[in-house]
Amino acid sequence: MTKVPFEDLPILTWSPDADGQPHIAMFPGLPIMFKDRTRFKVHKRAEEWRAEELRKKAEQEAKRQKRDERRIKDREKRREAVE
Repeated sequence: MTKVPFEDLPILTWSPDADGQPHIAMFPGLPIMFKDRTRFKVHKRAEEWRAEELRKKAEQEAKRQKRDERRIKDREKRREAVE
């Protein structure tokens, strides 16, 4: 099975069989389901959720990078102090 990046996962949508039931959208392989009144709205809701998750991931990566840079600087200062 080939792993697909989260950004490239398709959004699958289903239309209800009867009136009054919600339209459904899902990402394949993820246990998350979106429901809304129209196919357009449910697809948009899934896209917005994905964008929010990608934004969170980018923030975490930026924090991790800053933390790593800080650790490297601290190590260099300690080495200089020992020498």
